[in-house]
Amino acid sequence: MPGALDGVARREASLSKYRWNGDRIREFRSERGWSQDRLVKELFSVEGVDVTRQTVSSWENGLTSPDGNQIAALARLLGVVPSAFFK
Repeated sequence: MPGALDGVARREASLSKYRWNGDRIREFRSERGWSQDRLVKELFSVEGVDVTRQTVSSWENGLTSPDGNQIAALARLLGVVPSAFFK
Protein backbone atom coordinates (compact mmCIF):
# COMPACT_ATOMS: atom_id res chain seq x y z
CA MET A 1 0.00 0.00 0.00
CA PRO A 2 2.91 2.48 -0.12
CA GLY A 3 1.66 3.68 -3.51
CA ALA A 4 -1.73 4.70 -2.07
CA LEU A 5 -0.13 6.73 0.69
CA ASP A 6 2.22 8.36 -1.80
CA GLY A 7 -0.80 9.35 -3.89
CA VAL A 8 -2.52 10.93 -0.88
CA ALA A 9 0.63 12.84 0.03
CA ARG A 10 1.01 14.11 -3.55
CA ARG A 11 -2.63 15.18 -3.68
CA GLU A 12 -2.35 17.02 -0.34
CA ALA A 13 0.84 18.72 -1.48
CA SER A 14 -0.78 19.88 -4.71
CA LEU A 15 -3.82 21.26 -2.83
CA SER A 16 -1.68 23.05 -0.27
CA LYS A 17 -0.64 25.62 -2.87
CA TYR A 18 -4.23 26.90 -2.94
CA ARG A 19 -5.44 29.15 -0.15
CA TRP A 20 -8.92 30.21 0.83
CA ASN A 21 -9.71 33.72 -0.41
CA GLY A 22 -12.67 35.01 1.60
CA ASP A 23 -12.57 38.33 -0.24
CA ARG A 24 -14.13 36.50 -3.15
CA ILE A 25 -17.30 35.78 -1.15
CA ARG A 26 -17.55 39.49 -0.35
CA GLU A 27 -16.95 40.35 -4.01
CA PHE A 28 -19.56 37.93 -5.40
CA ARG A 29 -22.05 38.83 -2.66
CA SER A 30 -21.63 42.56 -3.29
CA GLU A 31 -22.11 42.09 -7.04
CA ARG A 32 -25.61 40.87 -6.19
CA GLY A 33 -26.23 43.70 -3.75
CA TRP A 34 -26.54 41.21 -0.88
CA SER A 35 -25.66 41.87 2.75
CA GLN A 36 -24.12 39.13 4.86
CA ASP A 37 -27.55 38.62 6.43
CA ARG A 38 -29.10 38.11 2.99
CA LEU A 39 -26.41 35.57 2.07
CA VAL A 40 -27.11 33.67 5.30
CA LYS A 41 -30.85 33.60 4.52
CA GLU A 42 -30.25 32.47 0.93
CA LEU A 43 -27.81 29.76 2.01
CA PHE A 44 -30.43 28.34 4.35
CA SER A 45 -33.54 28.70 2.21
CA VAL A 46 -32.01 27.61 -1.10
CA GLU A 47 -29.19 25.28 -0.05
CA GLY A 48 -30.19 24.17 3.46
CA VAL A 49 -26.89 25.43 4.88
CA ASP A 50 -27.36 26.83 8.38
CA VAL A 51 -24.68 29.40 9.29
CA THR A 52 -24.65 32.74 11.09
CA ARG A 53 -23.68 36.18 9.83
CA GLN A 54 -20.65 35.94 12.12
CA THR A 55 -19.59 32.77 10.31
CA VAL A 56 -19.84 34.51 6.93
CA SER A 57 -17.83 37.43 8.33
CA SER A 58 -15.18 35.00 9.56
CA TRP A 59 -14.99 33.40 6.09
CA GLU A 60 -14.76 36.77 4.36
CA ASN A 61 -12.00 37.94 6.70
CA GLY A 62 -10.01 34.73 6.30
CA LEU A 63 -10.27 33.75 9.96
CA THR A 64 -11.93 30.45 9.07
CA SER A 65 -12.95 28.74 5.87
CA PRO A 66 -16.11 26.86 4.97
CA ASP A 67 -16.11 23.09 4.61
CA GLY A 68 -16.46 21.41 1.24
CA ASN A 69 -20.26 21.25 1.34
CA GLN A 70 -20.48 24.90 2.29
CA ILE A 71 -18.09 25.89 -0.51
CA ALA A 72 -20.17 23.95 -3.03
CA ALA A 73 -23.36 25.62 -1.75
CA LEU A 74 -21.78 29.08 -1.91
CA ALA A 75 -20.61 28.43 -5.46
CA ARG A 76 -24.06 27.28 -6.63
CA LEU A 77 -25.80 30.17 -4.92
CA LEU A 78 -23.39 32.81 -6.20
CA GLY A 79 -23.14 31.31 -9.69
CA VAL A 80 -19.41 30.56 -9.68
CA VAL A 81 -17.21 27.48 -9.66
CA PRO A 82 -15.85 26.40 -6.26
CA SER A 83 -12.27 27.13 -7.32
CA ALA A 84 -13.21 30.83 -7.62
CA PHE A 85 -12.85 31.04 -3.82
CA PHE A 86 -9.19 30.04 -3.81
CA LYS A 87 -5.98 31.85 -4.71
